[in-house]
Amino acid sequence: MEVKWKSLSKSRKNRPSPRIRWRMLEKEEYACNFKVKVVEKMIEMNARLDKSVDGWWSEMANYIRKIAREVLGETKGKGIIERDTWWWSDEVQKALKEKKDAFKAWKNEKVCERMKEVKMHEYKEWKKKAKKAVAVARAQAQYNIFKHLHEPTALQRPGKKAQKT
Repeated sequence: MEVKWKSLSKSRKNRPSPRIRWRMLEKEEYACNFKVKVVEKMIEMNARLDKSVDGWWSEMANYIRKIAREVLGETKGKGIIERDTWWWSDEVQKALKEKKDAFKAWKNEKVCERMKEVKMHEYKEWKKKAKKAVAVARAQAQYNIFKHLHEPTALQRPGKKAQKT
């Protein structure tokens, strides 16, 4: 008797497709390289008059995407992280917003090294506060859920109530 095992690959959730890293155009090296290639194509297309405007447009759009993938690269298309946020209170949202703003202020500080250090310490303080707010809110939400589960009415089936009335 022969037994064959067939391993099933894990089903992937809907993964986002790879995207072009357009943000890389902020770096001068990538921007210059991209610009040179696009301008070359425009000069080449200007010499030809065999297509309609729509044909030129679609050819140029496809070429720009192709060059962008080559020059700027693509993301890996990793899965999206889903966070449970149903239990976030206004306090948690405010703390996370303040933390995010402090992080942006720290990263955008480019003039003074001393100011950058100060903003980094501010960010770390907001990070601690946000972490504490999240922990407290999560604990409270879990407590409320478990408290509700231990009530006698929570354990009854919903159909039984309807049958009794």
